[in-house]
Amino acid sequence: QPPPADIGPHYEYIVEKGQTLSLIAEGFGTTVSKILAANPGLKPNLLRVGQKLIIPAEDVPQPPKKGGRGRK
Repeated sequence: QPPPADIGPHYEYIVEKGQTLSLIAEGFGTTVSKILAANPGLKPNLLRVGQKLIIPAEDVPQPPKKGGRGRK
């Protein structure tokens, strides 16, 4: 599903093997709740490798460093 039209600044992130929504949120310095709000219909226990997520950028002053589990 597309992100809400009023999502504002955000990053697009592709899920990698072994990741959970909690790990991704931690890597971006945000919360699972905010990621879920930006991704309507997302089922946190059914993440797939290669799945695209919208990460709100309001909590992320800059893209996470390599190894921070996130990329712009």
